[in-house]
Amino acid sequence: MPIYRDKSRSCWVFEFDRSINRQQIRVVKRLPKAWNNAQATAYDIKTSGELYAQATGSGRSDPLIEDAVAIYLEHRVPGLKHGIEVARALNLILPFYQGRPFSALADISKAIQLRHIGEDGNPLAPATLKNRIAYLRSAVNFAWKHHGIGGEAKPTARMTVPQVNNMSTAFYSRRQMLELASQVKHRPTRAMIRKLWYQGKRYTELAEAVIDHQAQTITMETSKNGDADVQPIHPKVRSAFKVNPPAYFSARYYVDQARKALKFPADMTIHKLRHGTATAILSSGGGLVDVQAVLNHRSPASAMRYAHIMLAVKRQATARIGRAA
Repeated sequence: MPIYRDKSRSCWVFEFDRSINRQQIRVVKRLPKAWNNAQATAYDIKTSGELYAQATGSGRSDPLIEDAVAIYLEHRVPGLKHGIEVARALNLILPFYQGRPFSALADISKAIQLRHIGEDGNPLAPATLKNRIAYLRSAVNFAWKHHGIGGEAKPTARMTVPQVNNMSTAFYSRRQMLELASQVKHRPTRAMIRKLWYQGKRYTELAEAVIDHQAQTITMETSKNGDADVQPIHPKVRSAFKVNPPAYFSARYYVDQARKALKFPADMTIHKLRHGTATAILSSGGGLVDVQAVLNHRSPASAMRYAHIMLAVKRQATARIGRAA
């Protein structure tokens, strides 16, 4: 961040030192002593944006994408839960946008999709391509919206993002979940398996959740979609919540060993326990709205990945119509 606290003078200092469009711009200013961190941060965001806008001539010329990415990495990414992953993805596609202006965004998004080869020489999965393009789009939109880079029209309007079929077909039934748990000899992992299936949460959400044993609730202050989430503890896993969760990589190791021993398919990963929750909800008469609520999907569209399960349930129910009681 360009702002820092000068303890000797008891004030915040704004220091901007960047090379933009081959211009070295340096501005140093001591801010009023009465200002707090929030005021200093607001000044930093506003003034940095103005300096970038002046250097790139936003509104008069075509700003460079890498300048927008630099703003995003400095001002937004550090506050993201998966910021390291975002920064790495933007660095991997740097050759596509380095030295290129905003007007080339549409062509760049197409080029990333056409040259879909990963670092290991193998084709990238559509979901990976989608994420990388989405991160680039977010970076440009952030610089445009919060720093005034890029003129009045939204610069990412013509960017294309590949469609991804994230329909979930692999999941753990209750019987399979219990078999998996029985196969695991590591008690913390065994408890975590049951918690994941009965609660329908992501691993990190459960691992970091605040547990209220008296109220029988779990509170996830931050979830993947950014919203806080409070959920009642399922009666069948109240005792499991008394066991501290293991590290993710440790749990994944034990689950993978048990999966192989049971000869379950390779795509039945630890995350598929959560998909089992959705399947159990739908199979017991619940709807996609219920799935959205329990799994804490921000958008109803996310729950649509389980629509094929809902269709199968309806098909079974329809087949029972007219049968003798």
